[in-house]
Amino acid sequence: MAMTAAACSSSSKTASTATTAGSTGSSGSTSGTAATSSCAAPNTSLDATNGKYAGWMQAVLNCTASKPVKATGSPILVGFLNPQGDPNGSFPDATAGAQAAVDYINNELGGIGGNPLKGVAGHPIKLTTCFETIAPSSSTSCANQIVSQKPAFIISGYQFFGSSVDPIFAAAGIPVINFNPITQADFQGKNIYDIAAGGGCVGVHPGLISFAAYTLHATNLAIPWSNTAPGVPCYYDLEQKPVEVINGSLTPTPAGVKLIPGLTEKGYPIPPASPDDSAVVAQILAQKPDAIIFSAQASDCFNLLNALSTAGWTAQKIPLIFSGACTDTQQIAQAGSKVDGVYFVGASYNLLDPSSATGLASQEISVINAKDKQYSPSQTPTGIETAMFQTVLTTWLTLDNSSTANSLTASSIDTTIANTSNVHMFAGVPWGCQSAPANYSSVCSTAVSVLQWNGSKFVTVTKPFSASYIVAGTPLHETAQG
Repeated sequence: MAMTAAACSSSSKTASTATTAGSTGSSGSTSGTAATSSCAAPNTSLDATNGKYAGWMQAVLNCTASKPVKATGSPILVGFLNPQGDPNGSFPDATAGAQAAVDYINNELGGIGGNPLKGVAGHPIKLTTCFETIAPSSSTSCANQIVSQKPAFIISGYQFFGSSVDPIFAAAGIPVINFNPITQADFQGKNIYDIAAGGGCVGVHPGLISFAAYTLHATNLAIPWSNTAPGVPCYYDLEQKPVEVINGSLTPTPAGVKLIPGLTEKGYPIPPASPDDSAVVAQILAQKPDAIIFSAQASDCFNLLNALSTAGWTAQKIPLIFSGACTDTQQIAQAGSKVDGVYFVGASYNLLDPSSATGLASQEISVINAKDKQYSPSQTPTGIETAMFQTVLTTWLTLDNSSTANSLTASSIDTTIANTSNVHMFAGVPWGCQSAPANYSSVCSTAVSVLQWNGSKFVTVTKPFSASYIVAGTPLHETAQG
């Protein structure tokens, strides 16, 4: 699984002969030739506020916009597994985002191990994919299939059965970039790195509770939750437990938590792909909550929204707070005025809207929109699709700037990601695995922000913040019994 590529740093790269192993095709091939002129050097002053390699990333974007570099040579094999085709949990948009990002990297950014600022091509990335159904046996089969092909590293999409697959990856010594941590195995797994913006359940769900309690001053929360294998820990550990921390019933209190003794919540399990949520909606409204919180696949979010609207609810009467996973431009358009005023808590910025950010982040969001549209089969990208695109680009820029880029192995990739600190997140805020919350050692990025749909666009409500401190150091709860 070793590969030798051109050495690189945050400010410059040098051209060299690159080789790979643990990949498809022959090893030892030479990658590309230098262009006749170089692009502008990186503005490294951007790194101070945007994280390491931010200046390099901007220089690459500006350069390759007019001078794209196509990767050549033997591909670097990267495993990719994701639930797809099962109504109980299907995320083809995550697959589309990953493949679109890889195509952009290969066709315009020079792959891995080159120097796009000097027109030097590196090796292309090749995804080897396996699609799971929502069953432990299917996930295990996919994991074994991927491992047998000896990829350099693995990208995991929505993984419902981390306890089944993560030990397989760990035993093989292959590092995993986990898109959305949603099970306890993902929170503390060996060789597992949750670098995606928003931090999955660990970032978003405490963010949902924090926003409702501290910003909206809601004290009576209704929390419908997806009754799936990952939905259980995401509710009990990262929604119910934060409420118990804030109201003081779970001690000791983590540092920085402001207590609200009167805060209460009630959970309502909802089956995935439920065609009729009217019964649970009647129970929710009978509770007379101050706010309603929900996180699920987008179709389930809008099934709930429609049932609420049919029952006479509006966001002006009772605030509805969705997670970023609910963001789907097509379903928002179909919902019409029903969605007006709904809050969305997710990754640091809304990746579908460049105006949600400024400066480099806004530029990078524009790139995601343009390149995802160019390379993805979907012309109506979801929040999940753009977030996966962002994750793959962030992984690429981190590895392409690693000190061992001229000799990457599974071990060196693992070491590089594990030791990250204040690294640039493509279209996001800096992240690093060295600052993972206590008891959530695999979760490297937890910053979220809140946006609100105003009828025509998303409006930023909060600056990026992290609420994972609310659960830092607390015992993990898989169920109500802990």
